Amino acid sequence: MDPVRHQKRALGFLSGILAKNNVAHALVFTGDAGLGKRQAAVHFAMARNCEGTPDPESAMFGSQGPCGVCGSCRKILSGNHPDVLFVEKRGASIKIEQIRDLLSVLAMRPSEGKTRVVLISGAGDMTASSSNALLKALEEPSDTTCFVLLAGQKSELLPTVVSRCQEIRFSPLPVSFLIESLENDGVDPDLAHACAFIASGSLDKARALASDQGLARRNWLVNQLCALEDQGMGQALLLAEFLAKDKNAAQEDLNWIRTWLRDLLVSRYAPQRVINRDLMGLVNSRSAKTAPEVLLEKLQAVADCENDLTRNVNTRLSMENLCMRLSSGG
Repeated sequence: MDPVRHQKRALGFLSGILAKNNVAHALVFTGDAGLGKRQAAVHFAMARNCEGTPDPESAMFGSQGPCGVCGSCRKILSGNHPDVLFVEKRGASIKIEQIRDLLSVLAMRPSEGKTRVVLISGAGDMTASSSNALLKALEEPSDTTCFVLLAGQKSELLPTVVSRCQEIRFSPLPVSFLIESLENDGVDPDLAHACAFIASGSLDKARALASDQGLARRNWLVNQLCALEDQGMGQALLLAEFLAKDKNAAQEDLNWIRTWLRDLLVSRYAPQRVINRDLMGLVNSRSAKTAPEVLLEKLQAVADCENDLTRNVNTRLSMENLCMRLSSGG
C-alpha cells in the first residue's frame, strides 16, 4: 500500500510549485518516518527531470508529475541517475566528509539531467560541522541544483539551515490506513488495531510495534503494570530503573502504558472502544479490580511524566515518580 497517497496537502503544494516553476533551491520535508517523505522526494526528483508526458490520473503530482517510464525516471527509481544524489548517514551521523564530497560534485554542472537534485535523508543526523559545510551551498544556491532535506522536525536542524529551506510538512496517516496495511502484512486484526492506534500515524512505527520484538515489549509492559498493583513500591523502583535506561524508547513505552490504562477505564462502559483488543480477557479482569477515579489519577501520572520528559527533567527521576504513582494509585 502507498502511504504517500494520503499526503494530499503536501502533494498539492509540490504540484503547485512545479506547475508555476517556482521551486525553491532547498526544501525540507518534515514528519515522522513512514509517512512517505522519501517516496515523495524521489518522485519530485523525477518530475524535475522527466523526459516524457505524465498520466495525470496516475502521476503523483497529477499533470506535473513524472511519467515514470522514460529513461530519466527509470534511472532515478533505480538509484542510478548521475544527477540525483542521495546522502544518508554513515554510522550514527552524516559526516563532514560526505558533505565535502557532495560539494565537489556540485561544483560541476549536471551531466545529463535538467536539474540536479540532492536528497539528504535523515538530515537531522548531520553533525554541526557537516551542517555548516552544507550551509555554504545553501547560501550560494546554483540555478541547476535543488536540495531536498528529510527530517522529523525542523528543530533537528540548525536554524541557519532551516532559514534557507522551504518546509513541507507531512501529516500523520489515517488509523484506518495503518490497520489495513498491517492486516495486508498478515497481522492479526485485533493486534493491528492496537498498533495502529498508538503509532502516531506512522506506518514504519506501526509495523515495528506489530513485530515480534514490539509485541514482546508491549506484553512485558502490561505484565509489569499488573505486577505493580500486586507487589508495590519495590517493583515500582525496579521498573523505573529499567524504563529510564532507554530514553529513546520512553515515549513509546508511555504510549503503551497510557493506552493500557485507558482500556481499563473504558472497557466497563464502552468495550468496543478498547484498543488492546487482543488482550480483552486480561483488560476485563484487571479493570474490575481498579476504581475509575484511580485509573484517572494514573493517567494523569503518565501525562505528567510526558510533560517532564518534554522539559528535559531527569529521566530516572521522572520514571521513578511515575512508577510510584502507578503503584500507589496516584
